[in-house]
Amino acid sequence: MFKVIGKAKDLKSDTDVVYCQVSPEKYLKIIGNDFEDFELQRKKENHKGYGRLKQDIKDGALLPSITLAVKHELVTSIISDIEDQDKLEQSLSSENGIVDILDGLQRTYILKELKDEGFEFRDKQTLLLEYWLESDLKNIVYRMIVLNSGQKAMSMRHQIDLLFATTKQTIQEKVNGIELFTERDGARRTSPNKYPLSNIAAAYYAFLKGSPEQDSENIVNDQIQNNEIFESNKEKINEDFETFIEALNKFKEIDRLAWKLYQDNPELIEDGHTWFGSDNVIVSFFASIGILVKNNMRGKVFNTLDKMINSLEEYIQDQKTVDYFELQSYENLIKGINSKKFNIGSARRKYIFQMFKEYLRSEGDFNFKTCWGMAAI
Repeated sequence: MFKVIGKAKDLKSDTDVVYCQVSPEKYLKIIGNDFEDFELQRKKENHKGYGRLKQDIKDGALLPSITLAVKHELVTSIISDIEDQDKLEQSLSSENGIVDILDGLQRTYILKELKDEGFEFRDKQTLLLEYWLESDLKNIVYRMIVLNSGQKAMSMRHQIDLLFATTKQTIQEKVNGIELFTERDGARRTSPNKYPLSNIAAAYYAFLKGSPEQDSENIVNDQIQNNEIFESNKEKINEDFETFIEALNKFKEIDRLAWKLYQDNPELIEDGHTWFGSDNVIVSFFASIGILVKNNMRGKVFNTLDKMINSLEEYIQDQKTVDYFELQSYENLIKGINSKKFNIGSARRKYIFQMFKEYLRSEGDFNFKTCWGMAAI
């Protein structure tokens, strides 16, 4: 059973919303089994209230609506049929994995668990679904970060993870030559410009915060009410996202050149070609850009990124053997960390973040060796 029962428009983001009534069995077919394996999705929680909720479902209780986001690349075609009830119902009831769960994941886990246990839902038992149809990437950013912010059911970090999963294809179109993959894809970073989707989502989060440290979900929920991201308006969030995409384009190009430079000179440092695109570097690099952009240094940042690209191109063209990022200085710093007193991963991110911040702030006037020294102070 599946029926469209209403439509609305979110006037703030100009997003089309469709409300549907569906049987639990049909809903589980729409979601499919893959929802449990989705890399960026939260895992099933064990909360004492869920036992009561499970019993309520057995008793036929009507649950709060479940919010779904239609995958970004499918939105335009579905919106074109929004006035045709039959076509709209056919599209939204598809069992080909067209949606991601924005709110209602734990309810879905319980419904799936009941089905697996052989429970038969009541004949007239239904669920309410809220489909969000958004074809403008900027509005998705606004909706994900602001309209759902502060709800303990979904932290800002999780919203960002879902944003990147939902808009993966569009981001790849905006950043020419980039390849994003998930753990489920079974891919590895075997070439430049190829990154785990989760790392790019983490980079965006670090960019917004201006910090390389990835807070736990509970900490984010406690902080988000007072976070300036929560207070941002649509224009500011759109501007931030466009700046991030612009920086990602520069990052991709630097990664490509750095990979070639270090791969052509393997004697410089072991696996030096993979360093710039590693997870700690990605997060720290974008955190440094984020904090400087917040402090009105956007021009300096992008001017320096262009200088980096030009320098790398010249070194490669001249076939020079050079440790461009002074990675030996970085390795010496890491060797000096007392692992019994400090978290190695956190220390790495701190050094890399401070180094890039000093380098970008000086517009490259301080060389990388000097900046590593400043990071160690």
